[in-house]
Amino acid sequence: MYGWRARIGVIVSPPNTVAEVELGRMAPEGVSVHVTRMFRPRDVTGLDQRVLETTNESLPQAAGAIAPLKPDVLVFAHTMGSIVAGPGRDHELASMLGEAAGCRAITTAGAAMDAFRALGLGKIVIVGPYTDDLLVMEKEYFEASIDGLRILGHKAFGIKNGWDIGQLEPREFFRAARDADHPDADAVFISGTNGRTIEVLEPLEQDLGKPVLSANQVTMWAALRHLGIGGVNGFGSLFNHP
Repeated sequence: MYGWRARIGVIVSPPNTVAEVELGRMAPEGVSVHVTRMFRPRDVTGLDQRVLETTNESLPQAAGAIAPLKPDVLVFAHTMGSIVAGPGRDHELASMLGEAAGCRAITTAGAAMDAFRALGLGKIVIVGPYTDDLLVMEKEYFEASIDGLRILGHKAFGIKNGWDIGQLEPREFFRAARDADHPDADAVFISGTNGRTIEVLEPLEQDLGKPVLSANQVTMWAALRHLGIGGVNGFGSLFNHP
């Protein structure tokens, strides 16, 4: 039986081609990952606040679709999708998802904030593949949610389509994170669960001399933390923090 140790249910956005692969690669032995997708009408395209809000309307159904698998934890692996409702709404969103799935639920935004707190981060830099207005929304969300947190800088790729984000190479995130780093930043956070990043986390940490976090990494870390299961090596120093 797969998932003899634990089953992780995952909800991703319709065009996401990366999250389930990266989460699966980070899963320890005996932990299985099971993915479902949100629904988006075919005439709703692009990547902006309206699209995010429209797609989120299908979240209860997506969580309900995972319930028959009897997951031990459910993760909503979508950074901007878990931010679009605004600061202070993460627990409400997680509660709704958990009730529909019949288990504890975690969002990527909530996982990122838990990681920031666990590492004692006060100043960070954010890199994201989407447009600048969405990255500013993310910056404001985190600063409003964590007292004293400061975002010293951010770098947006400017991509307006979720499918195109999944086509980016890891080296593009590596170079963007390296270029965006600030000498006073405690860490760099690479946003976007459809960005292929786990290969570059440890090289970046070696080059920058500080923790480097990514959306899929913090999501898996938070899920394993809830399950009481240690992470595997090779995906950044975050997994060294319980």
